[in-house]
Amino acid sequence: MEQKIILTDGKGKEQEITEEQHSDWEQLGDPCPECGTTEYRHFTAEGGRYGIKEDAVIRRSDYWGTERSLMTQCLSCELVLYRHPAFDLLYDSPQE
Repeated sequence: MEQKIILTDGKGKEQEITEEQHSDWEQLGDPCPECGTTEYRHFTAEGGRYGIKEDAVIRRSDYWGTERSLMTQCLSCELVLYRHPAFDLLYDSPQE
């Protein structure tokens, strides 16, 4: 499945970003549908609540926190298994 989004900046310049989800792959640990391996290049975005305790910065595990997958690609055959559209804004897209 692929979904394309067109972004337009304040100067009218357009940029296309794409969300991709390979139909035969669901999550890390599942074998690559192309070559069967289970080694991936995987990017995530992570957030949470942080605070200070005894002069040290700590991540508060008793409050909201989140992790979101941005891109997963097979290391063996380089098939993109998942790509969040924000990935294109943050990184150069991997070659397929």
